Amino acid sequence: MPSKRKAFYWSVPALIAVGALSWAVAKSVVPEQITKHTLAGTYEPSAVQRLPDGRLLVAEDEAVRALSLLTVKDDGTLQEDQAAAEALMKSLTVKLDDLEALAFDDKGYIYASTSFSPTKKDSREPDRERFVRFKIQGNRIQGLQEAANLKEALLKAPEVQKTIQSKTGKPVDFHDLNVEGLAYDTKNKRLMLGIREPVAGGYSMIIAIDNPNEMFEQKARPKFGTVFLLELEGGGIRSLDYLAETDSYLLANELENEQGKFRSLLWKWDGRPESQPKKIALNTDEKWKNAEAVTMIQAKGKQYVLVMSDDGKAKKNKPSSYILVDKELITK
Repeated sequence: MPSKRKAFYWSVPALIAVGALSWAVAKSVVPEQITKHTLAGTYEPSAVQRLPDGRLLVAEDEAVRALSLLTVKDDGTLQEDQAAAEALMKSLTVKLDDLEALAFDDKGYIYASTSFSPTKKDSREPDRERFVRFKIQGNRIQGLQEAANLKEALLKAPEVQKTIQSKTGKPVDFHDLNVEGLAYDTKNKRLMLGIREPVAGGYSMIIAIDNPNEMFEQKARPKFGTVFLLELEGGGIRSLDYLAETDSYLLANELENEQGKFRSLLWKWDGRPESQPKKIALNTDEKWKNAEAVTMIQAKGKQYVLVMSDDGKAKKNKPSSYILVDKELITK
C-alpha cells in the first residue's frame, strides 16, 4: 500500500493534466451564435437612441423618413409604428438629409446631426449640414433648435489641428468631414462627435464639444475640447454610444477583410485619453456589415446591446436587419 506522501506526488501530474484539459476545453468554446433579425419598413438606419419611455428613435439617411419611432417587444424584437413615424415627421420643421447621429442628454434633449459630407458630385448642401436638438412629446417634435455650422467651425479650429499634428505630424482636411457618431457624456456635460472621415494618420477621431447649451441657446461657436485619437485598425467611426452607468462607450466601425469585403466590428472604450478601445468578439454572421446604430435596450429582464445595420434598400423593398447582443458579452 503506497504511503499518503507518495500518493500526493502521483496526484500532482494528474491534477495538472486535468487542469490543462479543462483550460483547453474552455478556450475552445465558441460564443453562442447571434441571430440576425429583419425589420419590415426600416431600410437605412444610421442611428438609434433609446428614449426614457423605452421607445427607440431611429434615424435614416433619406430625408423623407429621417426619423421614426419603434417599440421593443417583450422578447426583445422591434416593432415599427407607421402612424407614430408619420406624426413625428409632420412635426419636423427642417429638412434633415443624410441624418447620421443621435444623442440624448440629462435634460431630455435629443441631439441630431447630419453627416456634413459632400454629395457624390462633391458639392455642399445646406440640408446635409445641420446640427439640431429637440424634445419629443408623444409622437411630436417640440422646441427644435439649430446650432451654427459644425464643418465651418472645424475648418477654423487651430486647437483641433494642433492636437492632431502633435500626434500624426500633419493636419487633416475637414472639407471631407463625415460625422456618423454622437454621444452625450453626462458626467462631463459635453457632446462627443464620432468622425468617420477624415481619419487622422490611421487614427479614428472623437472630438469633444464642451459648450452644447450655448451652441443651441445662443448660437455660440462650438468650444472644442479633447480630441481623442483612437486605434480602431484604421476604420472611421460609424456609431458611438455612451453608457452612463459605467462612464464608458460602445463604438462600431468597418474594416476591409482579406477578400476585400467590408465587415463590421464592435468596440468598448473607457473614455480616457490615454486608453485605447478593445475589440468585442462576437459570433455573428460572417457577412455582418454596415453596423451604424448602437444603443442599450431592456428586454426579458436583461440588458442587450441593439446593433442596427444600414443594409436595406427602399427601392428594392429590402428592409434592414439588426442583432441583439447580451450585455454580459461586452462587459467580460
